[in-house]
Amino acid sequence: TKFRCDVDGNDCAGDGKCQERGIGIPLCMQPCQVGTDADGNPVDASDRSSWTTATGGCREGYACFWDGEGSGAGNGACVPGNFNDVTTPNVGARCDDDSDCWSPFGQGFCIAENDDGSVKGGICSIRDCAADGLPDDVCGPGATCAQIFRDDPTLGICLPTCSSGADCRAGYGCIDLDGDMGPMPAFCLADACMEDSDCPLPGQTCEIPDGAMVGTCTGPAMGECRNDDDCSLGAVCEGATDDTLGTCQEGKCREDADCLSGLCRGYDAMAGTLGTCDDMACRSDDDCSTGLCEGYDMDAGTLGTCRADACRSDDDCTDGLCEGYDAMAGTLGTCMAGNCRSDDDCDTAMGETCSIPMDATVGTCVMSGGGGSGGGSGGGAG
Repeated sequence: TKFRCDVDGNDCAGDGKCQERGIGIPLCMQPCQVGTDADGNPVDASDRSSWTTATGGCREGYACFWDGEGSGAGNGACVPGNFNDVTTPNVGARCDDDSDCWSPFGQGFCIAENDDGSVKGGICSIRDCAADGLPDDVCGPGATCAQIFRDDPTLGICLPTCSSGADCRAGYGCIDLDGDMGPMPAFCLADACMEDSDCPLPGQTCEIPDGAMVGTCTGPAMGECRNDDDCSLGAVCEGATDDTLGTCQEGKCREDADCLSGLCRGYDAMAGTLGTCDDMACRSDDDCSTGLCEGYDMDAGTLGTCRADACRSDDDCTDGLCEGYDAMAGTLGTCMAGNCRSDDDCDTAMGETCSIPMDATVGTCVMSGGGGSGGGSGGGAG
C-alpha cells in the first residue's frame, strides 16, 4: 500500500487505484466494480439473496467502496466489509454491532447508541447506498437512501421511512428533513419531532423550544412500548395490547436472541410468562465460560446450569482431581482439592506418601511422617 498517492510522482503501480473516499487518506488500493459479485459480474437486481455475498471482485471479507464519481469497471476500491448471516432486510432495526444488520454488498452497519441521544438502542443501516452500480432498492422495504451529509453530498445511508410517528420505534420521531414530504421522504430520527403526530407513542406531545424548528417528544415514559422493537436491546415488551401500551422488561426474554448474553430460561408461551436471561444456563459445555453443563434435558426442554467445579475426568480440573463421575448414570463429578488417591500417585522414591483426610477420597502427597491418615488408601474412580 502506497500512502499519499495523490502527490505528483507518487502514482500507484500497475492497476492500483488511488482513492481517499471511504478510507480517509489517499492510498493505493485494489480496484473493483461496485454492484458486482465476487467474480466482478453484475448481480441479479431481483435476487436479494445474491447481494449479501457480492464483493465487487474483491477478495473474501472485502467490499467494493465507491470512489464517488466513476461508473463501471474500477469505480471503487476494496476495503474491509461486513459479511454475515443476516438474510432479511432490516434497516431501522435495533442492533448492538454490525453483525446484527443485513449487509448487501458488505455495506451494512450498526449506527451504535451514543451518549448525545441522537441514536437510541442502535439502528441498522447500509452505507454508501447512493453508489453508482448498486440496485435502486438496496435499502429494502420501508427504507430509503438519505444523502444528508454536507461534507460529502454523494454519500448516502439507508434510513427507515415513515408517514407519521406511529411508523417509528419508541425514542424515534418522524421528521421530514426538507419540510414538504418530498422530494426527500420523512425518516425516523431519534427524539425528533415537528408536531405531535411525529411522535411514536400514543399520548406523546412534541415540545419545540423557542426559536427552534425541531423539538422532542415528551409524555409516556420511554419504558413504555407497543412491541419489542420499542425497547432497547436486552429488553422485551410485556403487556401491550391494541389499546394499551406495555412496559419494557430488561433482562426478560421469549427466546435466546432477546438476551444480550446467556440463554432464555423459563419462558412459557401458554402461561404468558416471560423468561429470564441467564448467563449460567446451557445446552452443552460450549455454552459455559467455565466448568461443564449439568442437567440439560432436550426432551423435556429443560436448560442445564454451568457448574464451575464439574468434571468428567481429571483433565477437567485446573486444581485437584475428579471424583464421583458416573458415565452410565449421566452424573458429573466434582473437582476435589488434592493431587493423589494413593501412594502410587506420589514420588515414593523421594519418600512421599498420599495423605488423605478422614472421609475423603483425594489427598495430598507429603513426605513420610507428614501427618494425615490412610497413606496409600483411597481409590475413588478416576
